[in-house]
Amino acid sequence: MPTTDHDRLRALFERTRYTTPYGTMHVGQELPVGILHWMDDRKATTLAVLGAENPQGSASSSESNQKQHNALVAMLEGKGLPVIDAVGELDDWSERHVVVLSCTKDVALGIGNTFEQAAILWCERDGVVQVEWCQAPYQ
Repeated sequence: MPTTDHDRLRALFERTRYTTPYGTMHVGQELPVGILHWMDDRKATTLAVLGAENPQGSASSSESNQKQHNALVAMLEGKGLPVIDAVGELDDWSERHVVVLSCTKDVALGIGNTFEQAAILWCERDGVVQVEWCQAPYQ
């Protein structure tokens, strides 16, 4: 992928708001207090934002996106990982995500790859939200 495409995609991630019942996250910023409390209540030190809709950045039907999202939630619940719903929003675009606690970055990236996502968001308890690329040519 040419650098300009990579930079454009990174800029989109950085401009997107990731809204949860506990607060709104932004790439490059610390986690909101409500999310920190949610993590603390569960003794979690890591957080990942994962999605399954629109694989490889290609628009999919609402039915296909629903099926992919349900599969993602079922996979995470099957692993016993605490999750909450999140919505990524930018301008007139929105996409469902989930926030998962207490998984490793490698597991989160593997799940992103399973659902053919370009990237995930990753954050340690006292860090800032970061974009982590799942697949080449994004890495």
